[in-house]
Amino acid sequence: MDKQYFSTTEAAKYLGISLGQMKYYIHKVKEIRPELIGNSLVFTRIQLDEFKPGLTDRKPGRKRKVLPEHIMKMLGKAPDGKLAQEVGVNPRTIKRFRDNRGIEPYQRL
Repeated sequence: MDKQYFSTTEAAKYLGISLGQMKYYIHKVKEIRPELIGNSLVFTRIQLDEFKPGLTDRKPGRKRKVLPEHIMKMLGKAPDGKLAQEVGVNPRTIKRFRDNRGIEPYQRL
C-alpha cells in the first residue's frame, strides 16, 4: 500500500529537493499548502505530484553576481582591491571570480 501522508522531510526527499527549499516553497512562495494533522504539517502524494511541474518555475537562493565585461577582462591584470572598489564589491568577490576562472592574481613587476 502506498503511503498517504508525507512529513516535510519526506516530501522534500520525494520531490528531490533540500529541506530548506521545501520550507521556502511552503512559507515564502506559498506554492504548496500542507495540511495540519495535530501539530504536524503533512502532504498528500497527490499534492506532491501536482507540485512537481512547478519546481522548474522558481529556484530559491541568492542572486548571482555578474561583473561588468571590462572588469572581467582586467582580472589578474590589476589588483583585486582596485577592481572591487571600482565595482563596489568585496575584494573576496573579485578573488572568487578570478579563482573560478583559473586566473593568477595580479603581481606588480
